[in-house]
Amino acid sequence: MILSIGVAGLGTVGSGVVRGIVKNAGLIKHRTNTEIKIGGVSARTKSEAGVDITPFEWYADARELAVSQHIDVFIELIGGSSGIAFECVKLALG
Repeated sequence: MILSIGVAGLGTVGSGVVRGIVKNAGLIKHRTNTEIKIGGVSARTKSEAGVDITPFEWYADARELAVSQHIDVFIELIGGSSGIAFECVKLALG
C-alpha cells in the first residue's frame, strides 16, 4: 500500500514534517507495511519553503492540493482559523 501525503504550509513546522516523512519513510514502511510518500506540497511561494521541494509536485494553490485525487492525507500547516487555511481544511473534508 502507498499513502500519498500533501503538505500545505512549508514554514518551520511544515518543513520539519516533510523532512521527518522523508527521513523516516523506510522505518514507517517496516513498521506499518505502508509506503509513505510526499505527493505534493504548497506554500505562498516556492522561495518561502524551508526545505528542498524539487522532488515533490508543487501546487501553487493549496486549495488544489487539498482536493487532489493524488493525495490520500492532507496536512494543513498554513495556520490560522480562517482564510485559506480554513478553506483548505473544508475542501479536504468535503
